[in-house]
Amino acid sequence: MPETVMVTGASGFIGRALIRELARREVNVIAVSRRPSSAPANVLTKIVDLYEATPPDPTAVMVHLAELADIREVERRGSGYLTETTNRTKALLENNYARFVYVSSGKVYRNDSTEPKSPTDLISPNGIYASTKLAAEDLVRQKDGVIVRLGNIYGPPVKQGTVIADILDQIENDGPIMIRDDNPARDYLWIDDAAKGLAGIALGLSTGIFNLGSGVATSPSELACIALDVSGEPNRSIIANNPKRQGEIDSIALDFSDTTAQFGWRPRWTLAEGINTLLKESQ
Repeated sequence: MPETVMVTGASGFIGRALIRELARREVNVIAVSRRPSSAPANVLTKIVDLYEATPPDPTAVMVHLAELADIREVERRGSGYLTETTNRTKALLENNYARFVYVSSGKVYRNDSTEPKSPTDLISPNGIYASTKLAAEDLVRQKDGVIVRLGNIYGPPVKQGTVIADILDQIENDGPIMIRDDNPARDYLWIDDAAKGLAGIALGLSTGIFNLGSGVATSPSELACIALDVSGEPNRSIIANNPKRQGEIDSIALDFSDTTAQFGWRPRWTLAEGINTLLKESQ
C-alpha cells in the first residue's frame, strides 16, 4: 500500500467523498485544495496551488480531480480552459508520482448507441469539455498512468440545475412532472459507489482506462418515473418539453466489467435507493 494518497480538488463534491473513503480505510491522505474544506481528523489538508502539490515520498499516489464540473462554464471559457487545464495536468505528471490517477468522464464516449461503452469503444471530442478530458488522458497514458471515466455522479447535497434536482423539486407539488429534454439517457452513479471505486483504483496496481458507472443509461422521464414510484405517486403524469423522437439515440452507459476484474469493484446502490435517500433528506 502507498504511504500517501494526495487528492486534488479535495473540496469538491467527489473529492470530499473520496478523502472520507480513504480515511475510513486508514490511508494517509493529503487533501489538496485552493480553498478550505471539511475533512476527517486524520486527513492533512494543504491549501496550495496545484503547481505546488509535490509528492511527500517516492510511493505517493496522486488522484487528480481538480477540474471544473460545470460543462456550460467550461464551454464558455473555450480553448483557453483546455490549454490551462492541460498544462496543470502536465505539471503534476512531471512530479513523477508512483501512481497517477486521472479522473475523466464518460462524456468522452460517442452517444449514438445504446450499448454500454467499454474503454476501447469510440470516443467523441465533442466540445471543449470532452476535448480537455481527452487531451489530459493522452498525457496520462504517456506516463503509464490510470484513467477513470465516470458516469453522472449524484448524491447529497443535490446540485441545483441538474435533471435530478429539477425532478425532486417538483415531487412535493401537485400536477405533472415537467421535463425539459427527454432525449439524453445517462449513466447515474451514487457518490459512495464512486468514492469506493476511486479509492480502490488509487490503492491498486493495474493501469489503463477504467469505467465507473452503473452500466445502465436512464432518461429524464425514467428518472421521474423512479422518483414518483418511490414517493408513492406512480400515477402522476410526466410531460417533456422536448420529447424523445422515434429512432433518436443519445445514450451513454458505462461497461464496468474491466474495473470489476482488476479491482473487484461494482456499484451497490440502485437509482431507486439513491433517489429515495435524497427524497427523505429533503423532507
